[in-house]
Amino acid sequence: MRIPRFLRLLAPAALVAASSLSSACGRKAPPSAEGSERKVDPVRVSTTAVREAPMPVTMKLTGALRADRQARLAASGAGRVVKINVDRGSEVKQGDVLAELDVSSASLSAAEAQKAVQSAKVQRESAKRECERAKMLFENGAISKSELDLRNTSCQSADLGVEAAGLRVALGAQAIRDASVRAPFAGVVEQRSTDVGEYLLPGSPVATVVAIDKLRLEIFVPEAQLAQVTRDKSVTFHVAAYPGRSFVASVGVVGATVRDGTRDVLVEASVENADRALKPGMFAIVELVTSEQASPVVPKAAIVQRGDASHIFVVVDGRAHERIVKLGPERGQDVAVVRGATVGDQVVASPPDNLLNGSAVEGS
Repeated sequence: MRIPRFLRLLAPAALVAASSLSSACGRKAPPSAEGSERKVDPVRVSTTAVREAPMPVTMKLTGALRADRQARLAASGAGRVVKINVDRGSEVKQGDVLAELDVSSASLSAAEAQKAVQSAKVQRESAKRECERAKMLFENGAISKSELDLRNTSCQSADLGVEAAGLRVALGAQAIRDASVRAPFAGVVEQRSTDVGEYLLPGSPVATVVAIDKLRLEIFVPEAQLAQVTRDKSVTFHVAAYPGRSFVASVGVVGATVRDGTRDVLVEASVENADRALKPGMFAIVELVTSEQASPVVPKAAIVQRGDASHIFVVVDGRAHERIVKLGPERGQDVAVVRGATVGDQVVASPPDNLLNGSAVEGS
């Protein structure tokens, strides 16, 4: 029987395929390489026990910072501004000249007043001689008593003329002094309200100066907690600009009345601000201590901050376990743990950067 041509053409290909399949089925897969585990050394740490300590019980209030002193300076006299020595943000000392007005008119008036004084003194000397002559004439019977009184009146008028001329000199000197607007105390220029070339009238605003080395913290304390606030009591507060920093203020003024609508009292506390980190107008969260209670505490250095969450590492059976904790008030270098740790827990005192949850640890 003849084999069709197309089958003769397919036979060699089928043999090659069958041979390849047979070869593949008989080959073993190469052995997989065994991964070797690298030994990880324990992280050396120092641990401390969570202990119980008396911590302040605080109530949070809101407050605002105000400048201890603020002056809106105005021109005392009239004149054109010829010089400005400061700008917004400039630091000034007490007595520094902030702006100067044109003094040409005041200088002319002062010079005229000086001449008037000299003229008045000459007139006084002449009147004095006339009075002495009139007295002699009266004693000799040459003039009447009424004529003598008239001469004495002229002498008194001459004396008053000298005094009046002297006052005009003082006024001229004062006008020259008023042409310089000076800082009443050391501080910072918050606002400049005029510029060179402007004509100012008495009372026209020139600049605003604030003293910020010391600030006032204004707090509205609820009526029910007013007994907890006394003069010289220290309060702690925080501002958004420095989330990890606490500031201290000392109560100086306790308001005399309770506000009807809110049933609270305005309390003012003084804040030392030597580094000028705080600014007037800042919003503050104030912690008012109302009592004390025993709480679990850990060193502040044991806290690891991740975003808004606070963490500690608790050591159990040679391994560090990371926990989220809720913190309470602080005192010195300690912070209370409201939730997440109990007294006696061993925590890492100062967690190193390479410490992870579950890391093996060793140390004391």
